[in-house]
Amino acid sequence: MTALSEIDDNLRITLLDVLMILGFYLFPGIYIVVRLKEMLKRRRALVDKKD
Repeated sequence: MTALSEIDDNLRITLLDVLMILGFYLFPGIYIVVRLKEMLKRRRALVDKKD
């Protein structure tokens, strides 16, 4: 609980928290979305090619 109370008090901790969120949640999420879009695009291209 003390870490949560120090988030706004200490700039270094706040920056580390932001970097942690970006590194563990946002960037992997973006990567997964981009990969899924690429896979769907390839699949559609193959289906269109068969027809």
